[in-house]
Amino acid sequence: MLIGTVAAAMFPTWAVGCAQGGGDAVIPGSGNPLLLASLLGLVTITTLQFYSASLTLLSVADSVRR
Repeated sequence: MLIGTVAAAMFPTWAVGCAQGGGDAVIPGSGNPLLLASLLGLVTITTLQFYSASLTLLSVADSVRR
């Protein structure tokens, strides 16, 4: 995943073009809806990961403190 993240950061237009082109190749015209669905999924999962990390940090801090 780290390699994919670095590649997408270095070439953002290439990464978007590949996702859009892949969607259009499977079903013509579905590239843009695929990008929108990917964005919504990314925001949702990232929010859940931040929430889980904050709960873990609070649990660790609470167990260390008297």
